[in-house]
Amino acid sequence: MKIAGLEQSLLRVRDFQLRTDPPLIVRLTALPLAFMERLRMKMPAPVQPQQTITQMGGKTTLVPDESDSPAAMRWRKEDHEDDIAVTAAIVHKALRGDQSITWESDPTKFKTHRDYLLALHKELEDAGFSSGEVSRIAKAVGEMSSLDDEGLAKAKGFLPETGKAP
Repeated sequence: MKIAGLEQSLLRVRDFQLRTDPPLIVRLTALPLAFMERLRMKMPAPVQPQQTITQMGGKTTLVPDESDSPAAMRWRKEDHEDDIAVTAAIVHKALRGDQSITWESDPTKFKTHRDYLLALHKELEDAGFSSGEVSRIAKAVGEMSSLDDEGLAKAKGFLPETGKAP
């Protein structure tokens, strides 16, 4: 698709200051349309196991398994890893436009897409990123990717009503 008069991408790009000493500026790019849908096609979310309960009168119902069963414990671990992998995917995609950042992990070397994303998370960890810093980047990218005016204003660093930074 081409739009007359538009010479660049509609994806917003912004500088982002890491909390390092001295402060380091990286370049973030908003997530493209349907990024999360494509991610979920490559990496479906883990499904919580269900357990059957019998109510009075003999009616049975499926409910999420909140017990300490092996299946429930395995799901909790997979769900936690899934959260880490999704965050790594967001941060990796957001930093793709920053020429000063290179990644060592090769997606062709991993059995699953989740394993690749967990390796990217390990790279972030090895580079000294804290979980808080990764969360700040993911939040900023979410704001940049928002299509509402308030989200766009926050991504630019100010709120239009007040003119002040959030």
